[in-house]
Amino acid sequence: MSKKALVVDNDFLFVEFLTALLEKKGYEVTKAYHGQEGVSILDSKSFDLIATDLVMPKIDGTHLIRFARRKSHDNYYSIIAVSSTMIEQRESLNELGADYYIAKGPLEYMEHQFNKVIDKIESEPADLSSEDNYFQAENTYAREATLELIKALNFKNAIIESLMAGIIVADKNGRILMANTPALTLMGRSIEDLLNAPITAILPEEERGELMEELKSTAYNRRKEMRWIPLFIHSKQVRLLVSQLVVEGKNEGWVIVMDTVGQASQEANTLEESQTAFPTAVPLHEVKAHS
Repeated sequence: MSKKALVVDNDFLFVEFLTALLEKKGYEVTKAYHGQEGVSILDSKSFDLIATDLVMPKIDGTHLIRFARRKSHDNYYSIIAVSSTMIEQRESLNELGADYYIAKGPLEYMEHQFNKVIDKIESEPADLSSEDNYFQAENTYAREATLELIKALNFKNAIIESLMAGIIVADKNGRILMANTPALTLMGRSIEDLLNAPITAILPEEERGELMEELKSTAYNRRKEMRWIPLFIHSKQVRLLVSQLVVEGKNEGWVIVMDTVGQASQEANTLEESQTAFPTAVPLHEVKAHS
């Protein structure tokens, strides 16, 4: 029985490069050209080895790795993470959950390192604490521009995670791409449970009809005003706000904001109290007219 490998990368030529290399090693290779496609494949198939890029649109390699670990349960298989930003992320690699990490570089170097890693995988079990699980080409260094981009991305992610409201993002096919921690907490779910699932999976079956109508109305611009939808999740009353996900002027899906109705009422009361304590400012010319 042949060994099976999954290669995930949004770079077509790199997928072909890794596929040829793995086939020489006797693997039957399945290809995925972005993280969402990789998650979809992992939902129905199992593999002996996964090689994935980390930086991909929609669903990134980090979430794909976590999804793969959750799906594999006791059937542990090796995961190789590959990225052109690997050098800049080296300090945080242990948080990603892969077995081996290879920084992208010249293909002749990559071929040597991949063969070395595959031979190691087949001869001994992975040791995640080993210092021998990271590989980069000689004379390569962290790039300042890449470091700044990673910092900017981390800052934006921190904002989304710090919100008191839940945020869920779905693509135009209604598949979930991300959910922040407040949303997951409210639903009592993990991101691995929801990745690439239908957006209706966030709600009990009896509550899904109104959400579908709101998604349709938002997609076709039939509703311009902001409208919160009151619903129930796990006997807890919540409200949802649906808006378009617009990327470079194109509608690419939906963004859903969710919070508890109790939290919303408390926020409204706080706002009302603040307006009472600090009345609307009087224009300067009216102040002068009465002085």
